[in-house]
Amino acid sequence: MNRFGLQVFRATDPRGPWKHNRIQQGLHDLSVLFDDDGKIYAVYGARNIHIVELNEDLTDLIPGTDRVLIEASLGMGEGSHIYRIKSRYYIVSAIPGAHVPMKCARAAQLTGPWEVETISEAESLGIGQGYRLKNNRNVNPPFELTAPDPSERHDLDLHQGGIIDTPSGEWWGFSMQDHNSVGRLTSLSPVTWQNGLR
Repeated sequence: MNRFGLQVFRATDPRGPWKHNRIQQGLHDLSVLFDDDGKIYAVYGARNIHIVELNEDLTDLIPGTDRVLIEASLGMGEGSHIYRIKSRYYIVSAIPGAHVPMKCARAAQLTGPWEVETISEAESLGIGQGYRLKNNRNVNPPFELTAPDPSERHDLDLHQGGIIDTPSGEWWGFSMQDHNSVGRLTSLSPVTWQNGLR
């Protein structure tokens, strides 16, 4: 965060008091997994997905545990979210760029083998691209605008998100969408499981 490594905040109550510590090394777009065996992992990176173990009080990385978990050749992206669901591991990530399919890797063990599938593709929810600054580095008027192009679907696709289940047994995906000057909005989409597999 802000070039100051990894920040950890913790509390037993959301109202506080909050305790803070810093981990010197920064991890790009990380997700944390508290595994069933008591170990704590962080998954991070883009294309090559790394995994590293954290110590039990979340004050440092455990030396010698950082390694590539999923090679770039399997087609993962960035912004990974890791889960353990019904004895399987899942990592959801998004491909950076104009059209941003979301990928999901699944394995029975953290060591793999990992299978990767596209789980969301070309999802724009029908929202056309709006006006935007032609040169977003120009901070003083006059501003030049690029007009909307209804045929374009760039920058509005679902990107970087994860999955949640509800007490009633429903599964939902949550993702962000870039909406120009409005910023990033959160979108929900239903998740279905095929062949009874999770």
